[in-house]
Amino acid sequence: MRLDKFLLMLAVGLFAVVSCVPPEVEKKEAKEEKKEYVPQVVIASALNETNISVILKFTPPEDFEFKPDMFLIRSEVDTNKVIKVIDVKRSKKKELLLTLEKPIDIVDIWAITSYKDPTFKNKRFINYERLLYKFYSDKPLGHNIENGKNVFRVFSPRATKVWLVIADDPITMKNKVEYEMNRDENGVWEVAVEGKLWGKYYGYRADGPKHFTEAFDPELIVFDPYSKAVAVENSYKQKGMTVIIDTSKYNWEGDTFVGLKAEDAIIYESHIRDFTAHPSSGVPENIRGTYKGFIYKGKDVIGGINWLKYLGVNAVEFLPIHESGTYEPPFGEQVEHAGAEKGATIVNTWNAHSRNHWGYMTSCFFAPESYYSSGDLTPGKYSGLGGTQVNEFKDVVKALHKEKIAVLLDVVYNHVSQYDYNPLKRLGKKYYFFLNDFHGYDARSGCGNDFDTAKPMASRLVVDSVKYWMIDYHIDGFRFDLATIIDWKTHEKIIKEAKKINPDVILIAEPWGGGRGEPRDGGGYTLEGFSKRGMGAWNDRIRNFIRGGASASANPSSGLVFGKGNNDEMKKYVLGFLKKHGGDFYEKGHNVNYAESHDNETLGDFIRIGTGYYKHNQIITNRTEFVKLTEKQLAQNKIAALFLFTVQGAIMIHQGQEFARSKIVDPNSQWLKDFKVDEKGRWYREVTLPNGKTKKVMWPGGKAKPNTIDHDSYEKDDDTNWINYNEALKLETNKELVEYYRGLIAIRKNFNAFRKTPTESITFINANEKISPALGWILPGNVNGDGKDIIVLINGNQTSQATFTLPEGEWEVIANDKSAGLKSLGTVSGTVSLNPISGMILVKK
Repeated sequence: MRLDKFLLMLAVGLFAVVSCVPPEVEKKEAKEEKKEYVPQVVIASALNETNISVILKFTPPEDFEFKPDMFLIRSEVDTNKVIKVIDVKRSKKKELLLTLEKPIDIVDIWAITSYKDPTFKNKRFINYERLLYKFYSDKPLGHNIENGKNVFRVFSPRATKVWLVIADDPITMKNKVEYEMNRDENGVWEVAVEGKLWGKYYGYRADGPKHFTEAFDPELIVFDPYSKAVAVENSYKQKGMTVIIDTSKYNWEGDTFVGLKAEDAIIYESHIRDFTAHPSSGVPENIRGTYKGFIYKGKDVIGGINWLKYLGVNAVEFLPIHESGTYEPPFGEQVEHAGAEKGATIVNTWNAHSRNHWGYMTSCFFAPESYYSSGDLTPGKYSGLGGTQVNEFKDVVKALHKEKIAVLLDVVYNHVSQYDYNPLKRLGKKYYFFLNDFHGYDARSGCGNDFDTAKPMASRLVVDSVKYWMIDYHIDGFRFDLATIIDWKTHEKIIKEAKKINPDVILIAEPWGGGRGEPRDGGGYTLEGFSKRGMGAWNDRIRNFIRGGASASANPSSGLVFGKGNNDEMKKYVLGFLKKHGGDFYEKGHNVNYAESHDNETLGDFIRIGTGYYKHNQIITNRTEFVKLTEKQLAQNKIAALFLFTVQGAIMIHQGQEFARSKIVDPNSQWLKDFKVDEKGRWYREVTLPNGKTKKVMWPGGKAKPNTIDHDSYEKDDDTNWINYNEALKLETNKELVEYYRGLIAIRKNFNAFRKTPTESITFINANEKISPALGWILPGNVNGDGKDIIVLINGNQTSQATFTLPEGEWEVIANDKSAGLKSLGTVSGTVSLNPISGMILVKK
């Protein structure tokens, strides 16, 4: 018989009786005796001022009795302040509902933990986001004249004090005066000031809770979120103040909206600075890259508005022109993080140029970018002094409207600037932004912060901004960056209010956004979801069909330009990718067809990479020779253009697409002047450390190096992005492509067939050889007002001819593999053969 325990006889007659329980049972019992359930909070959210929902880490036993004193709640600003829990109720397996003795103060920061954690080591911050939804005001914000007085209002519901600061200029702060503001019950601070203040500058100082998660800094002056114009310092952190300017005095000379229908739009995506900054634009040096330069029409001027007229487009979509954070931290240096909480530091390891050139880091939703005004752009100087950018951009809109060119703005309401003193962060970080459980930014956009438009005053700000640009600047439409981060209710308000002002307003969504959309508001943040609500969207499906995807690679497995693609899929795009034909859109005008945008490689570079003409990280030694199109590259660019311009829906092209622009990183950029190259050809910058020693900081990994092709040139204010018109007009094959685009634009504008043909009446013709991708389609003239039938033929095959049998009669050729336009290139009948990588447009005689 086996004994696990036995009697031990001890000396002097003592006996000890030891348990005969098996050891594994004893250990289990001992473990169970030691095990005690302790509630551990992982998420805490305020449902109202006195009730909190708590999610526990572990599921409690069914018979476990929760008691109020098992939870501790204290202030993180003043740890002596506590709130008692007076009741606990179970809700779900791991969820409890706590009732508090007194209301939560939203000006404070509250933490919760278990009674077993008196030092709050495992604390969780209480999320009181729901409590902030109650704050709403319809009072005019910013600076307004009311009853003869200057009234200043700013929304900051969690601030404890706010001061208005007024000065004669933002540099010397001459004649600075401060006024303490008064808070109303809705979180709006206001003060009235007597006298004439036009031409002066103002900003706000705001105090609030002292905590490492807060962005309040009472020593810092920030400009007004509702600024009509901002003067900012051209350096990192971009200190700035609001210009007090009367925007109502501008003479529009009877200007109004162009009235362009979305399905008729031929949109040219452009950047104000890029379009005339290069000397080849012909614009005088002192106004290159400015609003004035964009509309300058002097002798020998090629760039700017003259180029748009030359091409014949009827709409321009400007990359963001809202005031933005154009400077990022100096590369490799540890400096103050201007976009974070007071005292935070940052080291820029990602951006050698220390710039944000494209403008997707908005600082102010109402002010035009001061960097494009006619002021001093020297680093350290101030741009936007006097608010000249306001009238200068209005001049741009008016000049374009005179040429019947609609003006669309790319607007960024999904996040704000990350590396400057952004006022929305400093006045209302915990109101305006999505936050995580530790009160840090919950940024799914990839931009450092996500703007929470579901909050009433955040939603109001966005809608106010859209209305302001339409009313004050006569803007014809908008493209909404990362639109799925904006909630449906705000989108619906935008659509409703914008169409009240201009029924023909063009509204376009960039229909992605880093996963923020689902499952909020019931989800459906798709092409179909936007179209269902009356908003258009970029159609990345046709982009991928034409070029093979978003990002380039050698020997791609798809793409019409590489001879790959399915005829049935092609038909969907021809028919406008409408829901009733297997697509996603409810109306043709909602479908924005494109093959290139500012993101990723240009179409020209995509083709250069896909054909093996350029290999990853290849150093380009002769730019002119490299950018000159080969005959095959020319054919590939032409077929992409011909297909794009003959499908139903709106059309967008990106600046330089018409000559297959290449984005080669400029080695001579002014922003790289203090970089060096080592013996291995590696670029680096020497940085002086606080101890006086120097350190080599190497070129950021993953970023295109000088003299290589760039796929993400957001930071480059140089020849990488500037439009070089010599490459468009002085290289024979590139110029041929420009003329081809001009011809296609003229054809599309001249014939209703590509815009107004009922899709049910479009019929298709297959190539006799039954090859793919090769397709023809007939657009009957008796249903669209043309009176003449039109046929489009496409042969994307790289090696085989495609033969098509035509309907009876003679057909006039207006586009082939050589040229396109309204002039006849000859007639055909019976059958017609297309060379590989080519297309045709035919009009019935």
